[in-house]
Amino acid sequence: MDALAAAQIRTLEQKYTRLLETRVAELESRLSGVTLKDGTVTASTGSSAAPTPSPSDSGSDKDTKTDAKPSTKKTSSESSKGSEKEKTTDTEETSRYRVVINRLDSDSGEYKDKLSLKKTDDPTKSQAFTFRKRLRMKRGRDGEQFLKATGSEVEVHFPALQVLLERVLRKYSQTGPTKSLQSPFEGLIFSWDKAMEEVNRTDFDKGDDEEDIKLARADLGELMKMVSTSSGDEALDRYFKTKDALTETKTITFESLWTLFPPGSLVVSSPFLNTPQVFFVQQFRTEAHYSYYTETQETNFHLIAYSFDWDGSHFNRVAYEFKIPEFQDKKSVFELPIYPINMHQAGDETAQDDDKVEKLKASLVARGKAFRKYCIAQRGKQTFRYEGVACYKAGTDLFGNDEDSDSYYRWRHKKQQIVKTNVSGVAVVDFKSFLEYQPPNAPILGEQQRYDKGAECSCDDCKNRREDVYHFSWDKLLPTEEMTDEQYLLCPPRVLGYSLKDKKWMQFAVESLKKPREADSTNFKTKLQLHPDHKELIWKSVQSHKKKNILDYTPGKGNGLVILLWGIPGVGKTLTAESVASLVGKPLFSVGVSDIGLEGSKVESNLQKVFDLAGIWEAVLLFDEADVFLEARDTTKSDIHRNTIVSVLLRVLEYYNGILFLTTNRLMSFDIAVQSRIHIAIEYGDLSMEQRENIFTEFLLQLKAEKLVDEWGPVTRWVSEDGKRFTFNGRQIRNIVSTAMALAHAGNRGLLRKDLVAVATNTKEFKNALQERETLYRNHQVRPFY
Repeated sequence: MDALAAAQIRTLEQKYTRLLETRVAELESRLSGVTLKDGTVTASTGSSAAPTPSPSDSGSDKDTKTDAKPSTKKTSSESSKGSEKEKTTDTEETSRYRVVINRLDSDSGEYKDKLSLKKTDDPTKSQAFTFRKRLRMKRGRDGEQFLKATGSEVEVHFPALQVLLERVLRKYSQTGPTKSLQSPFEGLIFSWDKAMEEVNRTDFDKGDDEEDIKLARADLGELMKMVSTSSGDEALDRYFKTKDALTETKTITFESLWTLFPPGSLVVSSPFLNTPQVFFVQQFRTEAHYSYYTETQETNFHLIAYSFDWDGSHFNRVAYEFKIPEFQDKKSVFELPIYPINMHQAGDETAQDDDKVEKLKASLVARGKAFRKYCIAQRGKQTFRYEGVACYKAGTDLFGNDEDSDSYYRWRHKKQQIVKTNVSGVAVVDFKSFLEYQPPNAPILGEQQRYDKGAECSCDDCKNRREDVYHFSWDKLLPTEEMTDEQYLLCPPRVLGYSLKDKKWMQFAVESLKKPREADSTNFKTKLQLHPDHKELIWKSVQSHKKKNILDYTPGKGNGLVILLWGIPGVGKTLTAESVASLVGKPLFSVGVSDIGLEGSKVESNLQKVFDLAGIWEAVLLFDEADVFLEARDTTKSDIHRNTIVSVLLRVLEYYNGILFLTTNRLMSFDIAVQSRIHIAIEYGDLSMEQRENIFTEFLLQLKAEKLVDEWGPVTRWVSEDGKRFTFNGRQIRNIVSTAMALAHAGNRGLLRKDLVAVATNTKEFKNALQERETLYRNHQVRPFY
C-alpha cells in the first residue's frame, strides 16, 4: 500500500512539473511579438500575462520540450528588416519580462536556466524582471528520482519597479529598493491589496518620474498575475485556487496557515480561562521535530504574538508562542487556538462581522483600563476582594522553584500543569514579586510561558520602518504615562499576585476583582472572645503603633509591634490576628514553618523574603505555630541548625516595622532573647461558659440568616442550658455546628436540636477518651515563660 501511495504521489508531482513547463510555454507564446531564438523568449512592451488557469488548463499531460528549435520561418516583419538576427536583437531590447525554468543540465551537471537570454545580453537594460521557477531532483520512497517544483524567485531589473516594490512592501522588506523576491512571496501576499491599489493608481507622488512609475505599475500588475496563476510554488498555487472559497467558508488548510497572520496584524486567542484576548503577530514558522511524548515526528505551525503587559515597574510588549499541530484537509479558523480578529464571530449571531469585532474591541479596551488600574495601585493598596476562578502552577509554594534541582532539560520538556480553583478571599496584585519568587518557567498566562527566544533587529532603520508593525516604542512605558486604546486593547485579562487564603501565587481574572473592604472593628469587638483588658491592650497598642515617640538608638530599629499569643489550641489566637487585620484595614499575611522551610541555607533568605513581602503589602504578619523559631538556643552549640534559625528571627525582628503576631501552643523552652523583642504577650486559657455560649450563638446566627434552622428556640435553649457546659474550644464548637448542619442536609431539612445534641455527645466522648493525654500535654508543653 505504501509503495502504491508513493507511486501515486510521484506521478502527481511529475504531472505538476509537466504542467508547469507547459504553462511557461503558454505564457511566452501569448506575449505580443513573441520570438524564439536560440532558446530566448522575448516580448514587446505592454504584453499581458496569461489569465488565471482554469481546471481545463490541466487537460494535457504532454511534456513541453524546453530545448525546442527556434522557428526558421520568416515573418513579413522580419523580411522588412533584412535578417532574423536583427529582429531578435531589436525585440530583446524592448522586452519587459521573461519566464525561465531553472533545472539540472544533463551535460554540465549544474542547475541552469532554460529558455534564457543569450549570455551576451544584459537583462537589466531591457526587462522589468525575470521570473525563475526552480525544478529539483528528488528521491521517492522507492529510491527513484524525479523532478519536483520547489518554488520560484524574481529578479527585479527595472529601477522604478524596485522603488515601487520597496514602497509597497515597506513593512516586510529590507531597507532600499527591492531587487529580488522569493516564493512564497510573503511580503507581497500580505501587501496584496495595497499592491493592487498601487497598480490601479493614476496619480503620482511628489518626485516621481511619471513615465517610469506608470510603466512600473504595469510591470507590477504582470508580476502579480504570474504569482497568482503559475508561481512555481505548488502550495502557493493551491492557495490562490482555493482562496475565495476558503475566505467565504472561513476555513484554512495547514500549508496556507501563514497567510492568516501578517506581522503586526491583530489576532484573538483565549489562553486564560477561555477569555478572549487580543495579540499582535510578530513572526511565524513551520517546523518539524521529534516528539519525546508521542515518539513520532511532528510538524507544527508556530506563531509568536505580543500582548501588552506589566512587570511591576513598566508596561512592555510580552511575546507568547502558539502552536498549531499539522492537520489534514481544511479546518475552520475558529477551531484554531488563535485566529485573525477580523474573523471574530462571538456574540450576537445576527450582527455583521464588523459590528462584532468593534464590540469585542470596545469591551477589551474597557477591561484594559481596569487592568492598568489594578497594576499601578499604590503600595499598601494593592489588595482586593476576589470572587471567582483563578489558576496556579502545581508543585509551587511561596518561594518554591518546583523541584529546585530540576535540570534545564527536565523543565524545558515538562508539561505545565495548571490548576484551576475557586477563590473567595483577598488577592494581592503584585507582578514583581510573582515573577521574582516563581520558577523561571512558570506560566504567566493560562498555560502560556513567556517566549524569550525571538531576537528583534534593534537598528534604527528597522525601528523606524517597522514601528507600525512591531511597536518598539511601547516598551518601558512608565505607569505615569498615558496609554492608547490600542495598548489597552492588547492588555491581558488577568493580573498576577498572591491569594492570602490559599497561600498560592496565582493568575486572577481582572473582571473578578472587587474593591477591598474598609477597616471594620466588628469582629474585634463582638466576635473575638477575649478578656476585655486584653482587648483594650491590643486595641490601644495597634492604634498608637504609627505614633511612636520612643525611638531606638539605631535608626530603623524597634519600629514594629510584636504580639505573642500563646496557649492551648482552638481558643482564638488566629482569630485575634484576623480581627486586628480587619480592625486596621490591612490584609493578613499568614505563614508557617512549612512556608519558610528548615534548611539552614534557606531559612535566613526565606525569612527575609517573608518580611519584605509583608512590608510591600503593608500587611499584618502572622507567624502561626512559630514554636521552632521561639525555642531556646542550645548553649552547647550541638544543634547549630536550630541556633541559626532563632538567630535569624531575632535579627529580622529588630528591623521589622509592621505588626507581627507570633502564635504557639507550647512554651516548654523559650529563648530569652526572643522575649526581649516581644511587646505584648497574651495567654489563652480554657473558654468560659459565657464565651462558649457566645461562640455557639455566633455560628448559629449565621445559619439562621440563611434560613437553615428549623427549631431556633429549642436550639438556643440547649446552648444556654447544656451546650455551654461542655468544655469545648472554639474550633470544636465550629466543627459541632457544621457537622450538625450536615446531618440536617442529609435529612433534607433545617437544623434541629437533636442534631446538635448527637454531635456534641459524640465529641465529648472522644474528648474524654483523650483526657489523660491532654493533661500530659498541658503540663509539659504549655507553661509560662516568665
